[in-house]
Amino acid sequence: MPTIDCHLRHILSRATDIITDEVLNCSSLAELHAMKFADVHPAFCREAHIQSLLFAGLRPAGYFTLAETTYETPTSPSRRIDLGVWLPDRDARLYLEVEQCGPQAGFQYVLRDARKLIEDRSTNPRDQIRAVFVYGFSGPESREDGFREKYESMGAALEEKGFTRVGINYRKLGVKLFNCLQTGLWALGSSRAPQ
Repeated sequence: MPTIDCHLRHILSRATDIITDEVLNCSSLAELHAMKFADVHPAFCREAHIQSLLFAGLRPAGYFTLAETTYETPTSPSRRIDLGVWLPDRDARLYLEVEQCGPQAGFQYVLRDARKLIEDRSTNPRDQIRAVFVYGFSGPESREDGFREKYESMGAALEEKGFTRVGINYRKLGVKLFNCLQTGLWALGSSRAPQ
C-alpha cells in the first residue's frame, strides 16, 4: 500500500504531465487554427482552467477529485478549497490550493493560500493533508533567469511556515507559447495524517 508521501509525489508528477499535455495541445491548436483560436494558452489568468484539468486528469490515475470542496469537518461555512483529492487506500483526503506563479513578480499569492491552509486547523484526522500546488510558465518574451531559484526561495518561505517540500518539477516545453513549465507541491500535515 503506497504511503501518503508516495501519493503526493505521484500527484505532483501526474499534475505536471497533465499541464504539459494541455500546453502541447493548445500549441497545436494555435498553430493549426490561428485565426479561430487566438488565445488558447492555459497560463495567464486561467487558474480555474488548470484546476479543471487537474480535476479531470487525476481521476484516470485512480484519485477521486472534488472541485471547490470543503473539509469533511468544515472549519467555516464559506471556506472552499480549490481541489479535494480522495486517497482511498489511506482513508484520507488531500486538500489542494492551486496557484499560478510565473517568473515575473513575487509569490505573495502562494503564501496567501498557504496561510489559509494553516489557519483552517481542522480537527478531523482525514482533513489533515493540505497542500499548495504551484505552477508557472516562462514564455518566449520572458527570461528564465531566476525562475528555478524563485521556486527554491518560495519553497524556503513555505517550509518556514511548516510545509514540507514534496518536489519541484522543471520541464522544457519547446513550443512557441512557452519555453518551460515549472510545478511544485508543498504539503502541510502529511506526517500527522493516517499512514
